[in-house]
Amino acid sequence: MRRQFPIRPRTPGSNLNIAITIPRAVVVPPPEDCPECPNVDCGVTIDNAPPDGLGSSTFDFQMEASGGTGPYTWSATGEPAGWAIDSTGYITCAETLFTTYTVTITVVDSGSPPCEASQEFTVIIGE
Repeated sequence: MRRQFPIRPRTPGSNLNIAITIPRAVVVPPPEDCPECPNVDCGVTIDNAPPDGLGSSTFDFQMEASGGTGPYTWSATGEPAGWAIDSTGYITCAETLFTTYTVTITVVDSGSPPCEASQEFTVIIGE
């Protein structure tokens, strides 16, 4: 694609045109035998699910993964207040609100390049 953009110098009555060529982006899917490619299934899986919480109680829970290269690093998004996961996959919960949450848990292995797996869970905290 070729576009021209007029640049107007401070001298009245004169113009300067510059042509800029912008290359087209070509998206090529990675080959199936590319271990460095993020789209390739590297075999990391989340093997269990966090438990539902009971009203006015606390719980501790260890997430587990398999495949890829250990050790694994864990994280979560969307977790309820009082609910935490550390980098080893250890979850602690001191429930404060009775409701249903959608939590996305991600595990990343230690491979080079690292592989990751994410899974969405529904966690019910209530009576």
